[in-house]
Amino acid sequence: MRQSFNPFTLPLNLVKRWRRRAQVSGLTCGRRQLALVGINTESHPCLYASFQADVDVAAERHRLLTDWAAHSDLYRCPVTLTLLPDTYQLLQIERPPVKTEELAQAVRWQIKDLLKYPLNEAVVDVFEIPVSTHRHHPAMVYVAAARRKELCEWTRLAVDAGLVPDRIDIAELALRNLIERATLSVAETVATLCLLPGHSLIQISRGADLYLTRTLDYGMDAVARDVDNNIGDDLYQRLTLELQRTLDYYDSEFGLASIKRVFLAPAQATLEALATAVSDGIGLPAEFLNLTPLIETGPGLRFAPAQFAVTLLGLGGRLDTLAHRTAGDL
Repeated sequence: MRQSFNPFTLPLNLVKRWRRRAQVSGLTCGRRQLALVGINTESHPCLYASFQADVDVAAERHRLLTDWAAHSDLYRCPVTLTLLPDTYQLLQIERPPVKTEELAQAVRWQIKDLLKYPLNEAVVDVFEIPVSTHRHHPAMVYVAAARRKELCEWTRLAVDAGLVPDRIDIAELALRNLIERATLSVAETVATLCLLPGHSLIQISRGADLYLTRTLDYGMDAVARDVDNNIGDDLYQRLTLELQRTLDYYDSEFGLASIKRVFLAPAQATLEALATAVSDGIGLPAEFLNLTPLIETGPGLRFAPAQFAVTLLGLGGRLDTLAHRTAGDL
C-alpha cells in the first residue's frame, strides 16, 4: 500500500489557487538545510531547476526561497514539502486492532509518552509495515509525529515565497519513492544507505513497500571531517556494520525475499571508498543512486554531487504525486 505523510488540512488563509501549467516543485525542509527543485511535466517529467543552501535563519530562508521560486518561474505552482529527519519523530509501534482509516487517531495515545512535547501540539500520521511471514510476530506500523506550530511555519514559508503547498512528505518515504523509480524494470528488494548532513538513513524496500528504516545521528558532515583527518576508514566500517545489522534484522524479522544489492547516496567521489567497504563488508554489490534513470534533466542543469542527498529528497517527495496524478491534477 502506498502511503505518504499528509498530516493536516491547510488553513484556508494559506491556500492559493495554483496556475494550471506544466511547472511543479519539491521543497526539502530541515533545521539547517533548504532545497528546492523545479519540475516540468509538459511531456515527460524533467528536472529543470535545483537549489540548495545550508541556512538556519528564518529571514534568510524566506529570502532564498523567494528568489529561487521567482528565478524558476514557480509562482503559484504546487509544491510538495519533504521534511528532513530533524523536524519530526518516526516511531515504530505495534499496530492497534482498528480499521485503517482509524489508525492515525488510535496511535496518538500509544505514543504520547514518547513525544518530546505535549500530545495536543502534535500532528500524527501513520503508515503500515508489510506483514512478516513469521506468524508469531505482531503487525507493526511507523508513526510520524511533528509539531503543528513548526509545520505551519514551513507551510507559511512556502506560501510567502509564492508557492502553493499541496502535500507534506517525510524523508523516508521520499527516499522510498526514488528507489521504487530506480528499480521499476526489476522487481527486487534493495537496501539503501543515504547520507544527509548530520544524519544517515538506512532502508530496506521493495517497490512501494518500506520494510525497515533506521536513522543514524551522523552523516556527510562526519564523513567529510573524517576524510579531511585521514580517518575515513573507521566511519566507513561503522556504516558498514550498521548496514549489516539492518540486513540481519530484516532477514530474522521478515523472512521475505533476500536483498540483492545496495544503493548509496549521494553519488560523490569521496564516497567511492565507502562503496568498496560496503561491498567487501557485506558481500553485496554497492552502487551509487543515479539521477538519470529517475527523471530527465534539463539542458544546462548541473546537479552538484554535494547537494544530491538533500535536493533529491525534494524530488522524491514530488515523484509520488507525479506517478499517481490524473491529467487534470496539475
